[in-house]
Amino acid sequence: MSYKYKVNRYRKGFKCRNKYTKSTKMSPIAFSQIEKLYHYTTIDSAIAIISTGCFRMSKLEKMNDINESYRPISCYIESYNSDKDYETLTAAEKELQNYRQASMTIDDTLPGFALSTMWGHYADKGRGVCIVFDKWLLLEKLRIGGEYHPLRVEYTDNYNNNIFIKGDPAKYFQDNINALFFRKSDEWKHEQEFRIIRYCRDKPSNFYVYDCIIAIIMCYGEEGSQNDEPVFNSKSYRRLKSLFPDIPILEWSNGPCGYTLRDDDENSWYPMPEKYDIDI
Repeated sequence: MSYKYKVNRYRKGFKCRNKYTKSTKMSPIAFSQIEKLYHYTTIDSAIAIISTGCFRMSKLEKMNDINESYRPISCYIESYNSDKDYETLTAAEKELQNYRQASMTIDDTLPGFALSTMWGHYADKGRGVCIVFDKWLLLEKLRIGGEYHPLRVEYTDNYNNNIFIKGDPAKYFQDNINALFFRKSDEWKHEQEFRIIRYCRDKPSNFYVYDCIIAIIMCYGEEGSQNDEPVFNSKSYRRLKSLFPDIPILEWSNGPCGYTLRDDDENSWYPMPEKYDIDI
C-alpha cells in the first residue's frame, strides 16, 4: 500500500477532525493544566482512531492479564439441583461475554505518557504513539452516550479472579460491576490504568472521541531509524502531520535535563520551564 494511498484513505475523516481541532488550540501551559487520559497504540491504530473519531472496545478475553482474560465462575448453591446450577453458570458465562472494555492510562506516580513499559508493550516497542485525551471532555461524552462505566483501576495484593455468582447472573454483574471489572493484581500497578466498561449485547462496542484528542506523543521514529534521532525527522512524524495538521505532535525523549516532552519548535511541554532545576 503506497504512502499516498494511505493518506487519501483517511481524507474522509478530515471534516470531522476540523470540527474540533480548529476550536482546540493547545499550548504547553494549557496542556499542563488539563486532566488527561492516554492510550498507547501503533501508528496505524492511532490513525484509525483519530480519523474516524471512534474508539473500539475490546473483548475481556483479549486482555493481557491472564487473570482477566479467563475468569472462572462459580455460583452459590441453594440446593443440590445440578440442572439449575448448570443453567446459572451457563447464563453467567454468556453475560460475561457481553462486556467490553477500553484501557487508558492516567497521571499518577509518573505522567501517563512517561511509562516505559507501556511504550514497549503497547506502542510497537516505542515506535507507536500515545494519544492524549482531555479527560473531562471524554467522560462527558461517555455520560451522554449512556451506560458506560469509566473508573480508575484499583490494585490489590490479594486479587482473586474467580466470579462468585449469587442470584440472577445479569443483576449480579450489574450490581457488582466495580468489584468485578475495576480491580487487578498489584503486579499491574505500573500501568496506572483507567478503564471503561460497557455491557454491549445490544449496544455498540465503541465510543466517540472526535473532540477529545488534544495531542499525539511519539517516542521513536520508524523501524531502522536511530533512536537518538528526533522523531520530527521521521517518516512516521511526517505521515501523522500530513493527516492531522492541527493536532500537536510531541516528542518524548531523554536528554541532559532528563526526560522531556517537546514540540518541533523546541518548546518544552513537560516539565514546564519553571520546573527545571539547573545551574548555568
